[in-house]
Amino acid sequence: MANRVSNDQLEDLLEFLGQHPTLAKGVGLGARSKETVDKLWNVLATKLNAHGSGSSKSGERWKKYWTDLKHKSKCRLAKRRQDYLATGGGPSSQDDLSETDKKILSIIGKQAVFGDSEHRVPIFTTEPDTDTEIVIFPDTVKSPSTSGQTCTIYTSEIAVSDSTPVNITNTQTQHMAELPQTENVSEPPQTDQSKVDPEWVMKLEEKRVESEKKLADAAMVMAEASRMQAEVARTQAHITSTLIELVQRQSEDIRALLEARRLPEL
Repeated sequence: MANRVSNDQLEDLLEFLGQHPTLAKGVGLGARSKETVDKLWNVLATKLNAHGSGSSKSGERWKKYWTDLKHKSKCRLAKRRQDYLATGGGPSSQDDLSETDKKILSIIGKQAVFGDSEHRVPIFTTEPDTDTEIVIFPDTVKSPSTSGQTCTIYTSEIAVSDSTPVNITNTQTQHMAELPQTENVSEPPQTDQSKVDPEWVMKLEEKRVESEKKLADAAMVMAEASRMQAEVARTQAHITSTLIELVQRQSEDIRALLEARRLPEL
């Protein structure tokens, strides 16, 4: 039976994925995404397995471990949101999120759990009929409350073509400042992501910048190496050309010497 993942391995896993958000989310990896993903997971596996303690996995198995960990965390976050809505905006039945869940939420983003609430399209849309005629008859009645408040009742009669009129009642309440207000609880409190330790996020960002700098330095070294190889190739080509010229001159000198020896014999 494989050993359990140690806390140090989990911290390094989250730190690495925080520096590579595209790998954590599985999107935006380009045309050669599979090759890139496999290479990065193998690099991460080597780093995690080097701890000596904890679990030892291949890159593919560490990838599956992250997928399972992310799925479980998203389920806990979704359950917490469901509990929040079920209590009418009151305290959730679950405890506060763990530090691991907070870090995972910080890496994958809130939209991966709750969806994009800013661009939702309504299921049903209604437009007024151009053939509809609305007639409103106002009427004021006393409120049944003991405060003596009054409400204005608007009785509307809507006639559509020759069909039977339909009565609709619309109530506009006066003295709204004295009546209790209903709180909108359609969305959970926007505090899940803000609970992530700022110091941890800053360290993560610093390491991400450092990682990008190292990649840029490596690219410069590779470019310099390529330039030097090209220079060496040009030098070798020049030397080869010089040697060919020397061989040709030697051949001409030998031919001339042989011709000079033949002339006295004739």
